[in-house]
Amino acid sequence: MAPERGFLVWTIPDTRLMVQRMNPVNVFLKGAVACGCAAVVSLAQASSVTLTPTTTWSGNTAWQNIRQVSYSLIDNNHDGLLDVGDTVNFTMTMQKQYWGTHRFDAMKVWLSGPTVDPATGQAVTKNLATNTYVWDYAAQIHHQNMQYYNRPYDPYSDMPWEGGDKNFTLSYTFLAAGNVDLAVAVMCSRDLSRLNQLGNDDDPVTADWNSWTKNIGRYQGEDKRYTLTILPTPPAPPVPEPETYSMMIAGLAVLGAVARRRKQG
Repeated sequence: MAPERGFLVWTIPDTRLMVQRMNPVNVFLKGAVACGCAAVVSLAQASSVTLTPTTTWSGNTAWQNIRQVSYSLIDNNHDGLLDVGDTVNFTMTMQKQYWGTHRFDAMKVWLSGPTVDPATGQAVTKNLATNTYVWDYAAQIHHQNMQYYNRPYDPYSDMPWEGGDKNFTLSYTFLAAGNVDLAVAVMCSRDLSRLNQLGNDDDPVTADWNSWTKNIGRYQGEDKRYTLTILPTPPAPPVPEPETYSMMIAGLAVLGAVARRRKQG
């Protein structure tokens, strides 16, 4: 009887250990914790998405400059990543140190990168958006500025600017994955009017705006370029096959049978 009793003493702890290890609740909780950790890692990696500066040209930036370019993500896919289908709101901030003697400050923005050709459905690289902006600071505080901004030279051109910064925005929803180029440039209205010299000095016309390319640098202002990467849309999580559910039910049945035999013993 002693060997048999010893056999039973050895078997019962092992059965308990096996049931505890294969307890479906424990298995589920461990799997949930593992998935949660993977999700946290994924979101932590997504937070590293930024605008990367590539080139900068600066002229005389005392009368207008690009203080910063930032963006906010509208995560339409709800995955914490900047990928196809998401919308980005770019914010370009212009800054002044002095009033200057020109009528207004100008900004132009170019966004280029991959998109989907509606005719072929294929991904192509092209200009995605081009916007122009005017900071009409003369109208903002015209009673102070009108007395001197139209003169060829005036000591007031170095009068400190105290009107704050000016923000301009551009929104775009990306339809294809790849690298995107963002170019931002600023100059004064006087320099802009001299690109074609078709109008009056310090009075730009449409041809001047159209001739302003992202490779043009003038006496005043500066150009900045950035890149950011649009990721492919992540695949949807796989749906469990019917066989998976069958295996899980069979496993639970085995565990139940083991538990019953243990109780009967």
